[in-house]
Amino acid sequence: MTSPPPPTEQTPTILLPSLPQNSLVGIDLLTFTSTPRFTGIKSLPPGPHFVFAGASASLSSRCGFWFVVPASPSTTAGNQKGHTPVDANEEPFIRIWAWNSENEELGLLVDERERERWRERLGERETQEKLVEYSRAVEASASAPASTSAEVEAGAVANGDEAAATDVPATLPESERVKATDWGLLISHVMPELLSRLCCLPSAKGTGGAQTGEGWIISTTSTGVLDREDIPGLEGKWEGERQLGFLAIDLKRTWREGAVGEERTRGARDRSWALEEVVEHGGKGKGKGIWGDELLGEMQVCFLMVLLLANYSCLEQWKRILGLVLTCREALESRTDFFVEFMKTLGLQLRHCNDVEGGLFEISEDGGNYLKVLLKGFRRTVEEVCTGKDSEVTREMGILEDYLRQEWDWEISDSFLRRGMVQLEDGENVELEVSELEGEDERGEYAPVVVDEGSLG
Repeated sequence: MTSPPPPTEQTPTILLPSLPQNSLVGIDLLTFTSTPRFTGIKSLPPGPHFVFAGASASLSSRCGFWFVVPASPSTTAGNQKGHTPVDANEEPFIRIWAWNSENEELGLLVDERERERWRERLGERETQEKLVEYSRAVEASASAPASTSAEVEAGAVANGDEAAATDVPATLPESERVKATDWGLLISHVMPELLSRLCCLPSAKGTGGAQTGEGWIISTTSTGVLDREDIPGLEGKWEGERQLGFLAIDLKRTWREGAVGEERTRGARDRSWALEEVVEHGGKGKGKGIWGDELLGEMQVCFLMVLLLANYSCLEQWKRILGLVLTCREALESRTDFFVEFMKTLGLQLRHCNDVEGGLFEISEDGGNYLKVLLKGFRRTVEEVCTGKDSEVTREMGILEDYLRQEWDWEISDSFLRRGMVQLEDGENVELEVSELEGEDERGEYAPVVVDEGSLG
């Protein structure tokens, strides 16, 4: 009599049973369309991850959850070889989420019997074969040819179609390795304390936040208080909606209470005081790294939720963070480490803007002009504050400027001709002047005007 095969090693695993066929599934920067064969994802590396799903691959409402795979001796040793064995005395990391067809979103599988049944089945080789290995999918996505969709490549691996997947070389080129490890860089400041604050703000119903023992839930429609529209007659519209606990950033008041005259004007032009207030007094969890670590983490989460869920409220908070940081002057001198890290974070995010269908800035009505204006002003500030210095901020600014010029044809430097003579085809010389960005240069109708106090009555 043939004995059954021995149970396979259990690794950190996310199970997603009962997903409808052809629904959108994603983990971190990987997305693919599910098939009946797909059951979940295994061999997850330590650190924060985000899993999400939607009814279709189109821009439908999506729902997902953040979770953190704890680092341990077994996970550390396992990831060096692409596997994560479980110590006999260590509880394996297993999360089971099911699709709610009524609400069309992911939710915690609450049936205890069903949960136990899936845990038992994890030891079976047949179940293991229906789980996509995280590192394998990342490598397939990273090594996909330029003419092939990375989504298709990762999906082929995820759904067990090895023949359809691109053969992954044993050693990826250096450029592809960088691409494959971008997730770790994009969440370098994200911590559990930050996720608890962002995703756990009690709702208007008083039902508590979106945190469970399994992870932190967020959806396309999750919103922050500042982005709610309180329409008369629709006061109960937001009841039961998942609210986001953003850091309080009010760009309309960036000076201390009671400030008048010159101090108030200085606070409006240089938002360093407001930045200090947000970092020192905002949020429950404090960053464990550099000064401003938690603000950088929120910036990262907001960007990723725009990228993966098309969450409008997160886009608005991301823009508020940029509007706060990129208009500081005094802080640029005293908080150099923070600004260096901020520029690196922003540069990496901008390299992923086109991961969104149609491009990130097409979601926003200003089409990216908001960021372009901020960067032009910040570049001038860097030149003035860091003149004659071999500053890391200056170097990071130069790297970002070169990228924007080459990839997006953005010119954020002031060193270009604004007025000049142009010779037409018939030989006539005509003087032309560029009228764009007059507000930033304080030209034309935006030029400062000297007013006689006596004329004010």
